[in-house]
Amino acid sequence: PRVELVPAAFDIALATSLVIVYRICLYDITDTAMDSLVQSGNTGLVSFDFGFHYLGSNETAKAIFPNLNNLTVDRSIRRDKQMQDIVRPWLEAFRDDESQDSHYYKRDDSVYLVKTTYLYDGSRKRGYELFITDDTENQQHIALVDRYNAQLEAEVAEKTARRRRTSWRCMTSWCWAWRPWLKAGTTPPAGTSSAPARACGCWWRPSARTTCSS
Repeated sequence: PRVELVPAAFDIALATSLVIVYRICLYDITDTAMDSLVQSGNTGLVSFDFGFHYLGSNETAKAIFPNLNNLTVDRSIRRDKQMQDIVRPWLEAFRDDESQDSHYYKRDDSVYLVKTTYLYDGSRKRGYELFITDDTENQQHIALVDRYNAQLEAEVAEKTARRRRTSWRCMTSWCWAWRPWLKAGTTPPAGTSSAPARACGCWWRPSARTTCSS
């Protein structure tokens, strides 16, 4: 039988083209990275247009903000109290000042970092997007460091106050023991008892009258 090569060649060319298109998608790291974030389940994504109308979100975001389940596409977030009270101020802050792009949201025992960015359609800005990640461990570490620093500062302040009290007692004891010679402007004679001064860590130095050790 006669074999038609043209249809076979067409099929081969079509299969080759599909493989090339598939590989081109992999080369676009932006799309693949975004898909990886969504599939990993570690990052919540919520998108809104510039009019603060809800466009969509993934399951992770809905678990963090259950009220997202009540929103339908193109519905204004002003119609939902949680979105109105919490999310809208984040979007307005970013709209007015792009440096205001990071906020924290606490729910139960977890702390989430919410980053606001623009939602792009190609190179065009079409709205806002929230990236939500669990920052609980990092916040716990920061709180631990803050508590340690506060404790250290308290200990330093206590030691400083104790040293000042010790220095005052030292000077008082020295003056009481040697006030006769201080008033006369002379040095104590050899063999004079300086037990009160030694008890608080003071000893006689002709050049500086006394030195106190804490």
